[in-house]
Amino acid sequence: MKSFRKTLTVLLSLMLLTALTVPALAGADYSVQGEETSFNKYLVVDKSANVPNMSFSFTIEAGEEAEADEENGTLAVMAGVDPDKITIGTAVFTPEDETTDGEESDGIANSAEKKYATAVVTVDLSGVSFTEPGVYRYVITEQATENDAITPDATPRTLDVYVNNNEGELEIAAYVFYSGEYEPEEGTGEAEEPDGKNDGFADFYESSELTIKKTVKGNQGSHNKYFAITVKTEGLNEDDLFSVSGEFDRETKSSSATTYTKAVMDKANGVEFLTGEQLNAGYTFFLHHTQSVVIQGVPKGTDYTVTEAAEDYKCTAPENASGTVGEEDITVEFVNTRNGMVPTGLDLSLVSGVLPAVIGLAGAAALLRKKDRAD
Repeated sequence: MKSFRKTLTVLLSLMLLTALTVPALAGADYSVQGEETSFNKYLVVDKSANVPNMSFSFTIEAGEEAEADEENGTLAVMAGVDPDKITIGTAVFTPEDETTDGEESDGIANSAEKKYATAVVTVDLSGVSFTEPGVYRYVITEQATENDAITPDATPRTLDVYVNNNEGELEIAAYVFYSGEYEPEEGTGEAEEPDGKNDGFADFYESSELTIKKTVKGNQGSHNKYFAITVKTEGLNEDDLFSVSGEFDRETKSSSATTYTKAVMDKANGVEFLTGEQLNAGYTFFLHHTQSVVIQGVPKGTDYTVTEAAEDYKCTAPENASGTVGEEDITVEFVNTRNGMVPTGLDLSLVSGVLPAVIGLAGAAALLRKKDRAD
C-alpha cells in the first residue's frame, strides 16, 4: 500500500509538472524585434545656388499582400504589421551642407549643371514584433510641401522586411528599400534586384539668377557716377544664403559726380553673400556704367522688385523691374540718360553788335604800329 501511494504521488507530481510545462512551451517567445534601417534624401540644386534651409518628413503604412510564386521562387508577401509603431526621422538641410556635383548619368541630379546635398533618414522598427517568417511589406511616402521652388519626388517607396527562421529562432535577414516591383527572371527560381531599386528620395529645388545692370547714355552722362539700385524680395527664408557675383566695384572709386560716400558704397558692394532677411528688407548696390550684379539661387515663386534712387538723369526702367521668379534667369537693366545743350557756332545777334567795335580796335592798332615805325 505504501508503495502504491508513493507511485501515485510521483505520477501526480509528473502530471502537475507536465501541466505547467506544456503551457510554458506553447507560450515560448517565437518572435523577433525590428531594428533601425535608413534611406537617403537628396536635395538637388543649381550649381550656382546654395542649399536652402529646408526639412522633409515622411509617412509609413502597411503595403499590400501578394501571393507566392513557386515557379519563380518568390515568397508570399504579408502586409507590414504595426506601422503605427514605426518612427521615421526628418530630412534636414542647411546652407552649410556639403554637396556632390551632379552628372548626366548619376541617377540623382541627372545633370552636370546640378549638385545635391544628402541627408540620412532613420526608420526605427524597434517597436515592431515579427512573429512569423516571411516578407513584411511597408510603403513610405514623402509628405507634400507647399514651396513653389520644390519639384517633389512623389513616387512612394517600398520597404520589405525579410524575416527568416534560423533553427527555430526568428531573425531579420534583410531590409530592402526600392521603387517599382520585383521582376523575377522567368524559370530561374531566383528573383532579380527590384526594378527601380534605389536608396532614397530626390527633390529638385528650382531657382534662377537675378542680374541687375546699369547703362549710362547722353552727352552729359557720367561713366564714373555710381547709382543706388535696391532689390527687394518677399517670402524668402530669412536664414537662407544667396551668393553675390557680377562685374562691379567691390571697392568703389572716388568721383565728384557721385552723391554717396565711399564708405557707404564699399560696405554695400563688399558682400559675398546676402541672407533672405537682408533681401526681404531691401538691399542696395552701387553701380556705374556697364556694371552688373548677380544674385544667385533665388527660388522659383519669389516676388521681387528692383528700384533706382532718383537722380538728375532720365531713367528708363525695364518692364521686368518687378515680378515673380520663374524658371528663366532674369536681367533688369536700368538705362540713365543725361543730355545738355552745347553751342555749335557764333550767335549772329551777338556778332552784329560787337563786330563794329572789333573792326575799330583793329584799325586803331594798325595806326599805332604805323606811327611807331615812322618814329
